[in-house]
Amino acid sequence: MMAVAADGAWLVRHPTLPVRVKGTGDLVAALFLAGLLRTGAPSVALAFAASAIHGVLEQTRRTGGDELALVAAQEEIAAPARWFPTERL
Repeated sequence: MMAVAADGAWLVRHPTLPVRVKGTGDLVAALFLAGLLRTGAPSVALAFAASAIHGVLEQTRRTGGDELALVAAQEEIAAPARWFPTERL
């Protein structure tokens, strides 16, 4: 994922997971906005969005469902267990 703002551009990399569900783009947008409103820093918001979506997708993979496991993964949304840092481009 990448974010571009007036003061720079950032990239975050995270492993892909073998799940196919709908709604991931909407969730990433919501997570990025939440991170941006909370911190005001696009780089931190990007790291938060990538880390939280990875946690949600990992929980979804574990439960084996075909929909995002949002309730089961609520702790990952609040405070991701694994953090993926950004790199400035």
